[in-house]
Amino acid sequence: MIHGKYINQGEDLTDVLKVRQLSLCDAQMDPAEDALDPEAVNILVDLKDELEEGLDPFIGCGRILCDVEQFRFYIDQIGIVPAFRKKGYGEFALRMLVDKANLCGAKQVWVKLPDAWDLSDPAHDDALRFFKTMHFEQITDKWMAADIDAFHSCCHEEKD
Repeated sequence: MIHGKYINQGEDLTDVLKVRQLSLCDAQMDPAEDALDPEAVNILVDLKDELEEGLDPFIGCGRILCDVEQFRFYIDQIGIVPAFRKKGYGEFALRMLVDKANLCGAKQVWVKLPDAWDLSDPAHDDALRFFKTMHFEQITDKWMAADIDAFHSCCHEEKD
């Protein structure tokens, strides 16, 4: 069974940083971005009941921050360890993050794309397609946004 774990502000980020290192590409890794962690809620996707004993159970991560002045919630640093991609764990991680924003009263949530990404590079097509499937729309070359209601409706649709 898949589990999600919230790591709140001020809690130990050791596991988050380890999964981030394994799941994000070099273009997504920016030590300056890690400085925002104390202001964020991070998540871990945990497969402890599914994996052999001794294997690291954490296979995904992400974080959500709130711009208090604009009451805008944004998600970044979201990734799944490559061996576990395309199995629904990314959707699970994204749902955890969006649900956190929803519980805080947000009507919309934003995804910040890595600064180093060139959107014309086909290497990012899968990630962009993933967010678009989840009702995120491209706002600028670095931002995508979704209405929380639209996001929730797509997550409750029947899957083939």
